[in-house]
Amino acid sequence: MLSSDRFSEDPRNHCVPILDYFVDQDDTSIAYMVMPFLRLTDDPPFETVNDIIDYGNQLLQGLVFMHEQQVAHRDCSEKNIMMDADSLFPKGYHPVRSHHLPDASALAPQLWRAKGHIKYYYVDFGISVHLPTDSPKLVVGGYGRDQDVPELSFDVPYDPFKVDIFILGNMFKREIYDVSRPYILWHSNSRFMHGLELFQRGFLVTFHQCDDSK
Repeated sequence: MLSSDRFSEDPRNHCVPILDYFVDQDDTSIAYMVMPFLRLTDDPPFETVNDIIDYGNQLLQGLVFMHEQQVAHRDCSEKNIMMDADSLFPKGYHPVRSHHLPDASALAPQLWRAKGHIKYYYVDFGISVHLPTDSPKLVVGGYGRDQDVPELSFDVPYDPFKVDIFILGNMFKREIYDVSRPYILWHSNSRFMHGLELFQRGFLVTFHQCDDSK
């Protein structure tokens, strides 16, 4: 659906595209999908505040787009978000030894993230759902990488779109704010670092307000 011609050219679409697929010749109940070769989002690591802003903006844009199509990911944590980093490695890189050239003969030349054109993608739609406009926006299930989600239940229905927002906000907190917090405290006299902390707090507040009714 999200890889159809209708959506594939939309720049707001950050769902990993399905480039092709083929059916197993021996077992026709099995099909194989061809997708781009991507990297984890922290390899190479973030270097500037602008890197983080771009990361956050793309993921927010992609989640809004997904929800507009009535699709809830339900598992949009850090391991299910990857990036096309080809522009950071002008000579390419090895699929296993990811900091080496494609032939693994030497380290691969690498650009700063700010010099590349990174696109972030949501992957792993194994528990995702499409809920048409005229259907109830409720699901059940306790699966997913982020088990901090208070709504998760195999018995009590919950709104998967709200769960997506919680998971993404929790990921930002865990992977960005919590990681950089010790560095901010160490450089507490720096005006820049104070600004970074204020930025991060503002970035997270929309996602991470607790609702006692849940």
